Amino acid sequence: MMLRLIALAIVAFLATACSALDTGQFEVTPAAAGRQLVRLSVPWPNSVDGDTVLQVDANSSSANQWPAQLPASKQNRNVRIRCLRDGSETLASARVISWRSSESPTRHTPRRVMLTFEQLFHDLSPVVFQLVSVESVHEGSQTDDNNWPVGAEMQGQDVVIVFASGARMKCRLEAPALTAAAAGTEEIVEMNPHFLWKHIYYPDAQWPRWLEVRIDRSGTVVLVAHVQRVAQEDGFAPDFGWTVEGSWDDQWSIDHPLAKLHRRGKVEVTDGITKLHRYQRCAGADRVPMQAYAWQRVELVIAPTDSPKLPASLSSPHRFQFASEDLAALYPHWQAPQISSQPFAKIIEYHRRAIVASSVVGDDFGNVTSFNHGLPHGGNFGMNRLNHNAAIFEQAWRTGEPQLMEVALQWCDNFYDQSIWWGQPNFGGTRYNNVVAQQKTPLTKEFMWRSNDSVHFCTKGYDSFWLAWEETGDPRMLAALNAQVAYAAGNIHCDQGECRNVGDVRDFVRLYRMTGEQRYLDEALRLFRELRSKLSTEKLFDQGGKSLDPHPPFIDDDARGLTVGYAKPYIIGYALAGLPELLAVAPDEPQLKETIRAVADFLAETVDPAGGWRYPHPRSSLTLSNFGPEHAWHLCQACRALGSEPKWLDAIETVLRARILAWKKTGTILSTVEGWEISTGRVKDRLELQDLYVHPEDRPFERDWDEGRVSHGSAPPEGIVYFEEILDFYLQHRAADRLLTNPSSQQSLARILERL
Repeated sequence: MMLRLIALAIVAFLATACSALDTGQFEVTPAAAGRQLVRLSVPWPNSVDGDTVLQVDANSSSANQWPAQLPASKQNRNVRIRCLRDGSETLASARVISWRSSESPTRHTPRRVMLTFEQLFHDLSPVVFQLVSVESVHEGSQTDDNNWPVGAEMQGQDVVIVFASGARMKCRLEAPALTAAAAGTEEIVEMNPHFLWKHIYYPDAQWPRWLEVRIDRSGTVVLVAHVQRVAQEDGFAPDFGWTVEGSWDDQWSIDHPLAKLHRRGKVEVTDGITKLHRYQRCAGADRVPMQAYAWQRVELVIAPTDSPKLPASLSSPHRFQFASEDLAALYPHWQAPQISSQPFAKIIEYHRRAIVASSVVGDDFGNVTSFNHGLPHGGNFGMNRLNHNAAIFEQAWRTGEPQLMEVALQWCDNFYDQSIWWGQPNFGGTRYNNVVAQQKTPLTKEFMWRSNDSVHFCTKGYDSFWLAWEETGDPRMLAALNAQVAYAAGNIHCDQGECRNVGDVRDFVRLYRMTGEQRYLDEALRLFRELRSKLSTEKLFDQGGKSLDPHPPFIDDDARGLTVGYAKPYIIGYALAGLPELLAVAPDEPQLKETIRAVADFLAETVDPAGGWRYPHPRSSLTLSNFGPEHAWHLCQACRALGSEPKWLDAIETVLRARILAWKKTGTILSTVEGWEISTGRVKDRLELQDLYVHPEDRPFERDWDEGRVSHGSAPPEGIVYFEEILDFYLQHRAADRLLTNPSSQQSLARILERL
């Protein structure tokens, strides 16, 4: 029975991924039957009539900045949509989230538009809708409409929910008192006949905060309190939660969607004429980590009892999918699936589930750290860099799988709260992931205590905040993007000790291609031009910018490697993260094309038969097979820019064969191959191993394939999130049977697989 359910799940999963929609269409699979509120951010196609009605306000300073692009009174628009199942039409409230670039400062057309509407679903099957046109502007707002089942009033910091029946519910935030009385400053995020979203800000010297109030026409109320700890040292969260008191009836329920994922706190309920519901997110005695300038948030959802539960992102509970053509028009880097997933359906499903299983629960909920076969969640520790999250968003678009979108959005939320340094100096950069490496003692061992400062080479992947902004319309995501971009523009360089920072070209060039803002392209070009000053005559580079040693010593750890100039696969791959995309918009930039080709050739020449690259040197003793898909994706980038060189496809094939054949044999993935000297007892550790050889060519590395210890079952995010894309790319160029044919007994991969 279990196998049959798994098989059905795989078929359903892949069927969703392969569904075909025409431009201007979107598909909704409801979470429940009946009349449902639907809320989603649609890619806006140029073909839909009415772009001039949705044009940006002439008084707006920028097309893609927060505060909102338009005054609240002008945000209320109607978009006519048609249900293709029965031909019925309805009006959806529309909020423009982002705009296409335009030569005119006042005539932008939409990129993503948040639609909110009500729809009667007769069952749980998918329903396709077609965008028809933009109707005349509707100037009404939620406050003019007496038909809403709930409303909200502010009484100081308390939120009073008022039901149509006359019942009232007072919601009080339990948090440290403000050090000085201050009136809240209200800001409207969105207001229309279907949805109201406002923020109330409370400044404070120690515990600044803001409250989010979201109410929709179905009667769902979402309250979220965000509290920051302003301090110079790390510590723990105070008592934190919500107390609800009132006289509501059983038609209404209270939920805390993140509670089971935080794995902290408790709920106490007292029934009677006056009800009491107390949710304690955490108590001071719980010692929930809260670093200097970090944030904690606590949510409260009030909804009709028969409503579908909201997910942890607090977004719509329904499943959505869009036309590939519409997504590709907005995201030039995104690759829609081109080939059938057969005969790789099961391993594709394995990798999708592995992405979900890489996400953390507990005090660091939402962080994405690592995949470990058999464990439902990621471990506490990871690299703390967001540059692989864009691939999760892309996977969610490719598949329509809500769980993948949840992982991507939760990682951005976690990064905002825990990983961006919101203090001074160097406001807005990313914290380092391990205070132990900075010779500091963490307050506890179970939490990944970050540094209380910004680290330039950790600050990457901030283009994900743009993707999260376009998906949710949440101003926090745009605030995070702007903070990280400002930090990167002032502090990230490729000619001051870390050439790997060329990886940020990807963030800047994608932001340029998505927004059209010239400042992003200028930053991308700046980084490459800085790197260009450090290139060798072969167009390669050392991590620290040193000249390449023509005859380096044997290197088996980073300490020695940092003293020598050499091309390090892990570092040099960053060049292919963004330079191929930069070439698409700057084809005449000197040495750009040559650098892409040189780095791709280097990666192709140094790939190991175990499906990965050795670390740190191409001839070191440790092979990281679980990192292989990231560099294979880099090679796909090079192929898209310069054409698919056979040797580059060969390297991609090497990675895929090792991953697929190891999975076929063990049900999991190949992780590492260790040096034979350690597994045979020749030496005790890699430091001792380093003294055995003078130069890389002195070590018989081939013995690793026969005698080195082989591990399997774990991978960092970069070893998981790119798999489906590189497989799809490869199968557009070569036959599937090349990946499935078992190697001959004498081939190096066969020797590795034999001992799994």
